[in-house]
Amino acid sequence: MTFIKRCIKSSIVIVLLTIGSMSMANTAQMHTTLARINHLLAQIYPLINLAQQQQDPHERVLIKFDALRHDIARIQTGIAHIINRPSIQPREVIPLTGDYLPGSRVNVTHKTLRTTQDTKP
Repeated sequence: MTFIKRCIKSSIVIVLLTIGSMSMANTAQMHTTLARINHLLAQIYPLINLAQQQQDPHERVLIKFDALRHDIARIQTGIAHIINRPSIQPREVIPLTGDYLPGSRVNVTHKTLRTTQDTKP
C-alpha cells in the first residue's frame, strides 16, 4: 500500500512541477505539455484501482478513493478546457480617413486592418 501511495504522490508532484515550469512557454508548447499531463493523469487511475483493492476495510483510516478519482477528473477537465479553448479572433481596426482640412485631396481607402498583436497564435 505504501508503494502505491508513493507513486500517487510522486505523480502529483511531477504534475505540479510541470505546471509551474510552463509559465514561460508559448501557447503551442503549453498545450503540448498540458496534453502530456492529461495523459499522465489518465495513467494514475489503474494505480488508484489497485490501491483500492489492496486497502484493508478494517483499517482505522480508510482512503476515499472516489474523492481522489473525482479530483483527478476535475483537473483533467480543467486541462481539457484550456487545450480546447477557441483562440480569440483578431480585432478589426478601421483606419482613420486622414482628411481633416477642407478642400484637401487626401484619398485613403477604408480597409480592415489587423494588428500584429491580434494575429499571433
